[in-house]
Order: sequence, then C-alpha cells, then structure tokens
Amino acid sequence: MDRLVVIGNGMAGVCAIEEMLKIKARTAITVFGEERHVNYNRVLLSEVLAGNRQKTEIYLNPKKWYEENGIDLRLDLRVERIDPSAKTVTDGLGAVTRYDHLLIAVGGRPIIPPLPGIHRPGVHIFRSLDDTERIAGHARIAREAVIIGGGLLGLEAARALMKHGLAVTVIHLGEWLMEQQLDRMSGNLLKREVERFGIGVLVGARATEILGNEAVRAVRLSSGRELSADLIRHLHGNPSQPGARPGRRNPDREGHYGQ
Repeated sequence: MDRLVVIGNGMAGVCAIEEMLKIKARTAITVFGEERHVNYNRVLLSEVLAGNRQKTEIYLNPKKWYEENGIDLRLDLRVERIDPSAKTVTDGLGAVTRYDHLLIAVGGRPIIPPLPGIHRPGVHIFRSLDDTERIAGHARIAREAVIIGGGLLGLEAARALMKHGLAVTVIHLGEWLMEQQLDRMSGNLLKREVERFGIGVLVGARATEILGNEAVRAVRLSSGRELSADLIRHLHGNPSQPGARPGRRNPDREGHYGQ
C-alpha cells in the first residue's frame, strides 16, 4: 500500500486528506503537526482570545476522527529533513518515515520585525492556539496593550483584548487601516468605527523600540512618542513558509529548524 506523508496538520492539509477519503483512496496516511493540538479553525482564534469560545469548540477534527480513518497522527513533532531521492522524511526525534507521496501544507510564518526589545517578555505574536492561550493568560494581569499592525488580525485582537478590560491602542504603518483590502475612504470609515469601540488608533505610525527591563513597559514610535504598555501583540505579514527543504535544514522564526 502506498503511503502519503502530510507535513502540516492545518486546515489545508486536512482538507486534502478529507477529499482523499471521499474517493476511498487505498493509501496509508501519516500526518506531522508542529503544534500539540488537533486540526482547528484558525479563523476563530480571536473568538477564543475574547473568551467567546473554548478551544475545543474550534477543533475541526478530533483525535477520534484520525483514529477512525486509520491516520497516523504525530503531533508536536517537526519534520527536519526531506530526502527526495530516498523518499523519506526525518522528524525532530530522528525517526525516518518513508513516503510514496508527500504533501507540504505548512502555511505561513509571521514576520518578526527587527525592533530592539522585540523578544522581551510580554511581546506576543498571534497566529496559533498556543499563542492565543499565552496572550489570554497575560491579559489577566495586564492593563494596557499595544497592537502593532492594523490589519484584520490586529483589529480582531484589539477587540478581544478590550473584553479583558485592557486599554488598547493599535499602531499601523500604513496611511489607513487594512490598506491592502480597503481604499482610503473605507479605511478612514473603519478607523472611526474602531475608535467608537474605545480602541485608540494611530496610522502612519512606526514602532522603533520596545522599552522595558525584565518585561515591556512601552513602545517608542519614530516620532519619539512613547505608548505605555505591559502587553504587546505584533504581526507583520504572514509570508509563505516552504517547509523543510530537500537535503538541508531550515531556520524558523525563532531560530529553530524544520517545517
């Protein structure tokens, strides 16, 4: 029997598996997931952050689904190397898995801006369920939050953090919010609507430094202005991440290697 190896346990990879199961393809399936969770709806992460949903409510395929369909699910495990000539993948534990067909569906990676202080405790990215739980935990003890990036995810995070009782300010480099999706007039209308909810919005603003000692205390802008904050969430784009490349190791956003 042929074996399909899927690198990435997200919505795209699992959707492909679901389509294969519909045509009853006689293929053994192994799925590697870097996260410790089963497949979930990433679009609803802001709902979990706001406390409107439990994490189990955004799961798309429980472990039982994988078991019932004979899928070898390997969670919390990265693929470190692909050998196309041998048709094998090597995971973070050193185990080698053979494949006849390989599907790489690892999605994208947030860009970490090269700001001084960006790795201080209290600075968060917002992409995964684990990220969401860390931010929610921090929000319980924080008072002021700054969101770097006024795209859709940034605005959703801002609204969610307000539900935790934080004073929230969004800073956005563009001349208007969501400039990749909206024209200037629409972006300005959106800004007024966001401000109506009590969220501060600064457009045309660039963060230059995260200030603090053990933890963050403020964001300094290029204008010299400092915004007080004990929780910072940033996201600068989400470029395609090609995953492990044949015959080599690949650094991720934290300097680790793998998909």
